[in-house]
Amino acid sequence: DAALQTAESVVVAGHLPTPTTARATLVLPSTAFSEHEATYVNFEGRAQLSYQVHRCHSDVLPSWRWFMGPDIAHVDDLISLCASEITELRVLSELISGADIIPGIKVPRQSHRYSGRTAMKANINVHEPKQPVDEESKMSFSMEGVPSTKDSNILASSWAPSWNSNQSISKFQEEVNGELKQGHVGSQVFEKLSAQQSYFEITNSPQGSPCDLTISFAQQIFGSDELSAKTATIVERMTPSYIGLSLEDADSRGLKQGNTVRLGESSAIAIVTIRSKQKTGTAALYCAPGEINPFDVAEIKTICKSDTKQAVGDLDCLQLSDHWEDD
Repeated sequence: DAALQTAESVVVAGHLPTPTTARATLVLPSTAFSEHEATYVNFEGRAQLSYQVHRCHSDVLPSWRWFMGPDIAHVDDLISLCASEITELRVLSELISGADIIPGIKVPRQSHRYSGRTAMKANINVHEPKQPVDEESKMSFSMEGVPSTKDSNILASSWAPSWNSNQSISKFQEEVNGELKQGHVGSQVFEKLSAQQSYFEITNSPQGSPCDLTISFAQQIFGSDELSAKTATIVERMTPSYIGLSLEDADSRGLKQGNTVRLGESSAIAIVTIRSKQKTGTAALYCAPGEINPFDVAEIKTICKSDTKQAVGDLDCLQLSDHWEDD
């Protein structure tokens, strides 16, 4: 907040409204990860290509296009620039695949079994519109082109005679559930130097009260990330904020399953769920988006039973393998 307040201008490139975009001087609408070609470096330090999946129907641009000059017209040009300017990224040049296999012919993203394409927009116009053109990859947003074969280095979808579509992938692998025969594993950008290397010095926390809880944040498969948390159908099924306690910690505080508690001195409210495998003295706190800001409760060590009547929902949607049940 202090940095944003002192800045004369704040320019944000993004595709979701956030507290940062709310304070921006200028917001540049940018495509999501599935709407553009990109290169990502994974936790292993390996750079891998990511091909566009969803076609963007608006004037939104990939974030790099907002900041690069006219000399960088293609994503491959950007990769080449990074490889030439930064020594550590020179291996990125190995990932440049070119936009065409055969000039004018691309690999179709749609299966050759794709049907009903004309009927999809027949309510608008019975004449099928021209399929969009992808200038930045070997693939096209259509079913026309050179279909993928077992030796292709690009595989949009798998198909093999006499196999169901989802099972045919095994025909393209070295072994069942193994690596793709034609797959590109990416390029290693940096290597791990030492197993003993650490980015920070571990220090012991000050000894607190025996009644203090060591709180760690729990995550939900759907809802914990900002993308799914803004999807209406998922929001309807999301679990409200909860705190997982051991039976001993719950009993010592007079708490039962489904009670609401206040987190420290804050106004944040969470529902109690008792977990059989929760270690005594610890708690698992799930901060539902829009309910609890995890940065506001990061230092919380105490909880107390709340008499609030505010509706916080229930935990019917919560699935836990160690959910404790009172016999």
